[in-house]
Amino acid sequence: MRFGVVGYPSTFSDLVSQVRAAEDAGFDGWFFSEHHQRDVAYHFGINLEALAASAALTSRICLGTCVLLLPLHHPVAVAESTGVIDGIAPGRFILGVGLGYQREDFDAFGVDRRQRVSRFEEGLAVLRQAWTEGRVAFHGRRYQLPDVRVHPRPAVLPPVWIAAWTEAGVRRAARLGDAWIADPLHSMDAVCALNNAYRQEASRLGRAASTVLTRFVALGDDERDALRRHGAAIEATFRYYWTNRAFTRGLDPWMASIRSPEDVTAASAASDRVALGSPEDCARTLERWSERIGAEWILVTFLTESARAHEETLEALRAFGEAVRRVAAGRVKAYG
Repeated sequence: MRFGVVGYPSTFSDLVSQVRAAEDAGFDGWFFSEHHQRDVAYHFGINLEALAASAALTSRICLGTCVLLLPLHHPVAVAESTGVIDGIAPGRFILGVGLGYQREDFDAFGVDRRQRVSRFEEGLAVLRQAWTEGRVAFHGRRYQLPDVRVHPRPAVLPPVWIAAWTEAGVRRAARLGDAWIADPLHSMDAVCALNNAYRQEASRLGRAASTVLTRFVALGDDERDALRRHGAAIEATFRYYWTNRAFTRGLDPWMASIRSPEDVTAASAASDRVALGSPEDCARTLERWSERIGAEWILVTFLTESARAHEETLEALRAFGEAVRRVAAGRVKAYG
């Protein structure tokens, strides 16, 4: 099992500090998200440029997107950008992609949101052809590419992880992806149900299955202290997702019960969704959740106070990295 962090630095200076701190702390990967038309938290937009910079600043850690909204970007441009990143950090790049769902993202690029599935699937086909052949001849509904040369190409083909939080989405991930990225919002019971659907579909198709668990982490002296420190951040995060219609009501009874942002409380949102407590408590909780679904990766997002987001992130990276090593050492001692 490998640990990665989904980071939200707001400046390039913060990015440099956080990526280096993550590598020093022993994390296996650093990942960027993507949204647009936001004043905070999504400073780097598409993030492939930031990944290239991060690749040059590190020597070991994997670098990836969690996730790049593929329908918003031309796949030939993505193919060439990822070729550059692989040239800087061979074999360390992971491409996580998603459909996208927020209208502001699509409006910023002038993309019809109703086309997102076809643009996503055709984009993946173009991308893989570009990577493997260096030329693209593709004739689809969204892309007409008679003979396009692509340079540079990655020497090591990046794994493609697909994010999804619906049954249709996990079946798509089983069909087209190298791994499925679970969302951080659903309860673990709901994630388990989606994981079963994903693995059943992968088995039916004769394809390997690999699950990436994503969860929020709120650190404190114990669970009560973590909730006191980060309750406002938990409420703001889940209210943001509710407002943007990211809840899948049919899978999660708590989500089905929410009728307005005010219904989201820190305690109810955190239950079975947010790892709370000391770094060691959170490490054990995440390992327990990971074992339930057989996840190969765990990606964490540290909840912080906005006024001290950068400083708290650096502190969390160091503390949590140390805790993961202590918990792993204790497990080896207990069973070795």
